[in-house]
Amino acid sequence: MTDDGHALEGSAWREFLVAATRPSPAATIGMLAVALLLLAAAAFVVAPRLVESVDPGRIMVDAGDHDVVLMHRTLRLSSAPAGPCVVALIGSSSVDCALTSEADLEARLAAALRARGDRRPVDVRLLITAGMTLWQRCSVSDRVGDRATGALVIAVEPDVSAWEMLDPALTTELERDLLDSPALAEEYRIAGFEPPATTGVYVVDHFDFLAPRVRAGLRRLLGPPVTLAALPQQTRGLEGPALERNLRKFIQFGNRRLARPLASHHGLEILGRMIERFHARSPAPVVLLESPRHPKLRAALRLGEDAWFEPYRAVMAEFAAAHGAASWCLDVDAGVSASDYGDALHLYAWEARERFTTLLAERLAGLMAAAAVPAR
Repeated sequence: MTDDGHALEGSAWREFLVAATRPSPAATIGMLAVALLLLAAAAFVVAPRLVESVDPGRIMVDAGDHDVVLMHRTLRLSSAPAGPCVVALIGSSSVDCALTSEADLEARLAAALRARGDRRPVDVRLLITAGMTLWQRCSVSDRVGDRATGALVIAVEPDVSAWEMLDPALTTELERDLLDSPALAEEYRIAGFEPPATTGVYVVDHFDFLAPRVRAGLRRLLGPPVTLAALPQQTRGLEGPALERNLRKFIQFGNRRLARPLASHHGLEILGRMIERFHARSPAPVVLLESPRHPKLRAALRLGEDAWFEPYRAVMAEFAAAHGAASWCLDVDAGVSASDYGDALHLYAWEARERFTTLLAERLAGLMAAAAVPAR
């Protein structure tokens, strides 16, 4: 082909590309129609049923995306038929790292119940995410409601129980939640804020949560799902100076949050309403389970010059009794020591986690056997 021929061919391709990509009224209308069609399809297809049925590993942003797993597990439990003996445990990585596993806790609890003559099939559900806030615990406990037929266990920590609602606008919370909880909306109003406006279209109302997960799902369409990473410090702990730095950080953080006596904090009011809502729907017992904390961290929590943790435990026990709940702090009875911690908040010694799991199963079995007529 001559140079003139090459030039003509190149010119033709350029003209074709320019014509193909030139905006036109018809192309614009077509593009908008496709976009509206996709939005309408998403509005009908993306719903709680889809979120609970899809493998969460397909839509996790990364291996640390515990929030999407929490939403998946909560929605699955909330839509399932109520089993005869479901135990739901809600909390953060601190309590997760104190347990061996969901299956092991279930097996130990079933054995402890059988030893008491209670042969109900046991179904334990851990509803866990890293850094779970009190608002999330409220939303999750509201959603599982009467599905927790055996017991509801809510993990608590001093800084969560005593949290002041300084900024309940909580835009970050909306990015972590798919549950449409009436209780959370009520807590917004009590705090003096209007709940976020909703359209009734699930994908629109939860766009902040769903958008990055949908993008992740499209990227992995043909590849393997992501495997959820272990929560912090489950296998190896900090030592020496690194551990001391970690402790100092959480001591400073905790003491900033514990600025006033516990009884004046709003966190207990939220917890109280959570328990009342649950009791209105289920006769199952409620347990406020103290998440493990490094002994140095607990000893360093102060209110002015006064130690904080022991008075806090006394207030929590009184508060739980007033709301028809149990309040447990199992660390000492389980023989947990400072050397069992991987950092300020997480156990990593397997033997300590086994003892904690066994003791929790025994305590739950005693409470559940006393609270219900067992099916034999």
